[in-house]
Order: sequence, then C-alpha cells, then structure tokens
Amino acid sequence: MCIRDSLIVVATETFSQRNQGMSVHESLRGTEKMVERAIAGGLSVSVTIGASFGCPFEGEVSTKQVMDIVTAVDRLGVDEIALADTIGVGTPPVSYTHLDVYKRQVAYSTGTSPSSSCNTRTPIS
Repeated sequence: MCIRDSLIVVATETFSQRNQGMSVHESLRGTEKMVERAIAGGLSVSVTIGASFGCPFEGEVSTKQVMDIVTAVDRLGVDEIALADTIGVGTPPVSYTHLDVYKRQVAYSTGTSPSSSCNTRTPIS
C-alpha cells in the first residue's frame, strides 16, 4: 500500500495568485517545507503542476516555464511529478513536447527515468 501526500503548485503567477493567494515562488517555498515533513514522516510525495498547458488568465504556458517548476520540485526528491491540464487545452503535440522535455530533464539531472510506480524512479541502464 502506498500512502501519499499530494501537493499542487500552479504554473503561472496570475492563476497562482488568484487560486492560492500566493506567487509561484511562495508556493514552491511552502511545497518544499511540506515535502520535507512528508518525507521525514515516511510518506510518498506527489506534486502536481497545475495549469501546465494553459492558463485562463495568461494563455499558453511555455515548456520552459513548466520545466523550471519541474526542476525545482524534482530537486526536493519527490516520488512523482504530474503535469495537469487544468483548463483542458493540452493538445497531444503540446503534451508530448512537455513530457519529452520533462523526461529528458529528469534523466539528465538524476540519472534515472520517471516511473509510474508509487515508490521510486527507475535507474537508466
């Protein structure tokens, strides 16, 4: 059984301010504290990046913008990072681009590949 703590960071400033009442940076700082506590408590941690493909206030969300957040979250040692299509604009080409860049970034920074399992990353052979 997997007991998981699930957290959310929104990809754009306007959505983050209006939905969570804080900047993306403030949200990442809060997420860092919660991740530390969850890991110390033996929980698996999942972080979802909301509005990863588009924002109702700012429009299109760049791959770089999402990857900056992915990189920051990945450094925290979480078990899972999910990219959420919060407003339903993530077309297959955009989704594949984000996911391809994400997989390469994680593999480069950690020497592992993303895994769909609950617990860990899979080492790259």
